[in-house]
Amino acid sequence: MKTKKIVAGVAIALAAALMFTGAMFFTACGDDTGNGITRSELSGTVNVTGSTSIQPVMGALADAFMEMYPDVTINISGTGSGQGVTDTQADKNDFGMASRALDAEEIAGGVVSKKIADDGIALVVNTSNTSTTNVTADELYDLYVSDTAIGSVTTAVGREDSSGTRSAFDELVADSDGNALEEATYSSNVVIQNSTGAVMQTVASTSNAIGYISLGSVDDTVKAVSFEGVEPTVANIKNGTYKLARPFNLVLKGTDVESAVADMSAPAQAFYYFIMSPDGQEIIAEDGCISLYL
Repeated sequence: MKTKKIVAGVAIALAAALMFTGAMFFTACGDDTGNGITRSELSGTVNVTGSTSIQPVMGALADAFMEMYPDVTINISGTGSGQGVTDTQADKNDFGMASRALDAEEIAGGVVSKKIADDGIALVVNTSNTSTTNVTADELYDLYVSDTAIGSVTTAVGREDSSGTRSAFDELVADSDGNALEEATYSSNVVIQNSTGAVMQTVASTSNAIGYISLGSVDDTVKAVSFEGVEPTVANIKNGTYKLARPFNLVLKGTDVESAVADMSAPAQAFYYFIMSPDGQEIIAEDGCISLYL
């Protein structure tokens, strides 16, 4: 998305952001942010840490925002959902990224979440694998727990314990008796990686491997396959037929979203509202995720 297009749509974007969040930051016209700071004066650094699944789309959002506000620097660090939560609790970032819902213990630690999009979890195999086009939950469970091959696929690639992608995958995948992966222990033969990129690299270099990554991260280095006979597409996630899906959340320090945003620095507030605006949500959709209202 080009800067001129974003600037031209600021009035609409910010009006929608106000309706969506119930808080005032920007004005609908002029060069005033609503906090007495003009766009030319807005400056500072925003630090965002957490989910490597959200990192690519957050980077795209940051790039577009920094084109509008050249005196603002946004640093995005992919450290995993769990670390994003603990960083937010410890005031080590402006807000975190979690590709899963927060649990009760995390919320008790003084953070809340705000969904910015939904995302599918894509099952990916090596591009040379022409025989594997569909897998079932039962097959995945048996591979990750008992090393049972799925046709030519004999190597399972997974994520570390703190990964939001793993948390969602383990919750959603169960065997025919209803036993979910979250209640089981991965086989010692599962190759554990600590980022989306590392999973993709392993699958891309291993002809008999399968792994799971964010749908928005799928590129031509790997091949996505169907799950339970349904292709991993945005349309199928929206209509509810593709079952491997999870939320993309921001993690905010506070007891409720409104007060948490109110306590942010001016550039962090501005970036938050941009993410929630139609322009921000369009970037999210263009990046392969499922926007909240586009």
